[in-house]
Amino acid sequence: VLNFKCPAGQSISSITSEHNNRYEDRVWDFGCQATNGQSESCFWTSYVNDFDQVIFFECPARHVIAGMSSYHSNHHEDRRWQFNCCRSNCISANCHWTSYVNSFDEYFHWTVPSQNVLVGTQSYHQNREEWVEFMLFLMTNMQSHFKSNMSDCELCCSLMCCTSFRDRRFRFKVCSQRRC
Repeated sequence: VLNFKCPAGQSISSITSEHNNRYEDRVWDFGCQATNGQSESCFWTSYVNDFDQVIFFECPARHVIAGMSSYHSNHHEDRRWQFNCCRSNCISANCHWTSYVNSFDEYFHWTVPSQNVLVGTQSYHQNREEWVEFMLFLMTNMQSHFKSNMSDCELCCSLMCCTSFRDRRFRFKVCSQRRC
């Protein structure tokens, strides 16, 4: 179980994550920053996604993300997420979504840009093995070069192309902060 919340008056300023292929899960670390005009009026959302489903979450207007909580399912090899949103009257309407900050199975470290705050998260999950796409190429272009009694997976794995992607990609929404 992951349960992280910034101290009062702060919001998430950085997110670091590394995927572990053995457990098909990520290890998480967060940083916090002082947030202009942040009140102690905070709340936890209910879970914003089901397993293997897209996350498209934004705190309500004039709120920042100050915490994240999730739990992992070994059956789904995925997490369900909740967010802690705190009110701040110093957030402008000047907001944008980042591009995706990670590829599947890759480490990432992302920092909220200077003079900005984190207000949203978007993510999609993938449960697949890379060999499926590669097999289409092999079967259509090189079938005669391989023994016909090998299964698709045996053939593919013998060519070192079986890579499992059971992971999420993330992108974030940030808004600029103004002095209050």
